[in-house]
Amino acid sequence: MDFNMIGDEMVVEFLPKYDIWQLYRPKRILLRNIRR
Repeated sequence: MDFNMIGDEMVVEFLPKYDIWQLYRPKRILLRNIRR
């Protein structure tokens, strides 16, 4: 296994998902506060 190649592919594939999670996180926190 070439970890350098795997690492690059994972970073490229992971970044968009991480951005989506960052967008969802504030909304989740806001929903929790509104429910209270």
